[in-house]
Amino acid sequence: MKNYLIAFFLLCIPMLGFGQSKSISGKIFEVTSDQQNEPVPFANLALVLAHDTTVFVAGEISDLSGAYTFNGLEDKQYLLRASFVGYKTMNFLLDLTDQKTTALVQDVLLEQDQIALNEVVVKGSRSLQSIDKTVFTFSNDEMKKAFEGRELVASLPNLRINHIGNSLATIDGKSILILINGIKATDADLKLIAPDKIQKVEYYDVPPIRYMNNAEVVVNVLTKKLDSGWSGDVYAVGGMMYSGGSTALSYVNGNNKLTLTYNLHVNNKRDVANTEHGVYEYKLNDVDYNYTYDENSKFWGNQNFVGLLYARNKPDNYDLQLKGMTGFTLDHYNADRSILLSQNNTEEDRTGALSDKVRTFSPTFDAYFVKYLKRQNSLTVDVVGTLFDNKQNAYSYESGANGFEDRLNLNNTKQSVIGEVVYNQTVRNVSLTGGYRGAFNFLTNRIYNSLSEGETKEHINTQKHYFYGEVSGRVNAFMYRASLGGNYDVKLGDNGFKHLTFTPVMLIGYKLNAQNNLRLSFKTSTLMPNSLQMSEARILVMDNFFKTGNPNLKNSTQYNWNLSYNYAQDKIYLQTDLFYDYNKNTIYDGFNYADDYILIRTDNAKKDISRGARVNFRYSPFKFITIGGTVSAMQQVFAPTETAQTYRYWSYPATVNVSLNHKDFRLDYFQMLGGSYVEGLYLTGIEKASYVNLSYRYKQVQVGVRCLFPFIKDKVKNRTIPESIVRHEVARHLKRKDHTFGMSISWNFRTGKQGPEIDKRIYNDDSDNAKFNLK
Repeated sequence: MKNYLIAFFLLCIPMLGFGQSKSISGKIFEVTSDQQNEPVPFANLALVLAHDTTVFVAGEISDLSGAYTFNGLEDKQYLLRASFVGYKTMNFLLDLTDQKTTALVQDVLLEQDQIALNEVVVKGSRSLQSIDKTVFTFSNDEMKKAFEGRELVASLPNLRINHIGNSLATIDGKSILILINGIKATDADLKLIAPDKIQKVEYYDVPPIRYMNNAEVVVNVLTKKLDSGWSGDVYAVGGMMYSGGSTALSYVNGNNKLTLTYNLHVNNKRDVANTEHGVYEYKLNDVDYNYTYDENSKFWGNQNFVGLLYARNKPDNYDLQLKGMTGFTLDHYNADRSILLSQNNTEEDRTGALSDKVRTFSPTFDAYFVKYLKRQNSLTVDVVGTLFDNKQNAYSYESGANGFEDRLNLNNTKQSVIGEVVYNQTVRNVSLTGGYRGAFNFLTNRIYNSLSEGETKEHINTQKHYFYGEVSGRVNAFMYRASLGGNYDVKLGDNGFKHLTFTPVMLIGYKLNAQNNLRLSFKTSTLMPNSLQMSEARILVMDNFFKTGNPNLKNSTQYNWNLSYNYAQDKIYLQTDLFYDYNKNTIYDGFNYADDYILIRTDNAKKDISRGARVNFRYSPFKFITIGGTVSAMQQVFAPTETAQTYRYWSYPATVNVSLNHKDFRLDYFQMLGGSYVEGLYLTGIEKASYVNLSYRYKQVQVGVRCLFPFIKDKVKNRTIPESIVRHEVARHLKRKDHTFGMSISWNFRTGKQGPEIDKRIYNDDSDNAKFNLK
């Protein structure tokens, strides 16, 4: 810990020099007819010597609030030139020869140049790169093209609308967290926002320390004051594979806001069954087994979510938000197997079946409050309570001399309380953040199956304490961010544990110019086993195979080094990464011998390394077409135990996304390519997800038709690596997805005048739903 603290405070040293040398700072504003001067982001500023204007001293670009700063200046006279496309260039003579003057403030008012506005069209998204995020603004043309807020945000590099699940997604498949003004949001929330109300979008590819364990990418959409009155969005989809929709209705009155949401997703029960061909080869009690099977399976069900939100905002004083959400889900799974079992070359034909039904009730309540203090300081408190009540009924059967029949009845209840407090302070170019988050989880299992004479109960209580501090800022062309987090994970009771893990994050960047920058980052993150991975409950999954958790599991920790180069222009966006990931105590399911059966038990791996290169790109050669995608080359190195042979594997995943626009029509095509990747003891095939979506917009209504897997079939192959004591190979064909069609319709409306919007800076939830997975 001592070494981490020394490194953390060394990175804070640049703060000590601020304000000691002479500087020029100020803000750039646009002169408007209503005298409400608006800040101008991305304005160009050049500082030259007054007596010789051919001598260039420094250049700057105003940030999103229109602010700029020149530091480290000598006692001289300077000429400041401020310019931006569509505005008249302004010049200012600034004198720093006065010994009493160390910090000169010069605001700039830019007037529109009507001649330039008629001759020049600003194309493409404008971006500003900082140490851990890229901030994007939009042109009026881009805002007019977008149907609603989500479609505008999805036009950014690395983002897309996933038309399979109707959700905002990254183009390379990374997990994403959506925030609106710092508040955890859904796609429906984002669709409620008019495109011209989006002020800017912050895209974090290295999330802030408080979000580090929640997602790989954070997208924070910052809005202008939203209109008071009513706003709403209605979406419905019907298709061969699934149906559903969402409704969101919001009302703003003065400082108060009330929003009601409802989401429904139905996996249709189709006659088309998925197929699976697989083989298990293993040795048990000196008997060689070969278990070959063909399986037909179907799954269907529905998910319903109802939410109600109340918010009250008093500008520059406080924000209050109360949010309740209730989920009702019902999932069915049925499978039939034809089996050929060979035991020391003695063959036996068998049949098998599995049915699984899970009902879940999951209410959540979130109370959020922030108090704004003086000098850009704030204190934020967030408290979340969740409940997952699962009722599971399963039946498994297999014929034969040593066949089995098992009925499983499981009731489990998972409760959690998560609280967080954060203090934030901003001083000029430096931002300081400190906070604490505590999560308290309580799981109760009540289980009955063939392994128990009666109902058995199990209680698992865990705690997760997370404290963190972060400082970020800029010194001339250099950018930096230093974070130090500490995870104290606790499991109470028998086989309990207490683990303390430090998670430092350090980023150093250099801005070559407005289009190019380099960044070197080191980050760490931890993953605590979920409740059922630590459960000792044993479940029969097939003949000779039982599944269980492991109460002695340790946290897994990931250490990531990344060297990144970014290039941003109107038509081209390019990001290249060289990465090295070292994963300590990776959590995986392994095969183990136990008495007269094989136990599938959760364990910690001894070695897990990923390294390689990745390129993300977006290219818009013409106004009506955008081509984007990602290409990776990655080597994975995995060893489940200290004595096992190390397994190495190269993979080359890639994605392609093409969008065509013509007037009110839009065509999107997405294709995922690639082979396999190492996941525990398995070499897992990458699903070649693909779709074509055609939409037409008429005023406030948009209709669409889509086809999933239009050109290929949804086939995936998995196999165990050689280090596994069980050889399992499986080829799956998800026929229910092949060439399936669907139609959608969206209606988006807004009325009223300008109203408030809360700027929430933290969020918490519980993603561990405590469900058993039998498949």
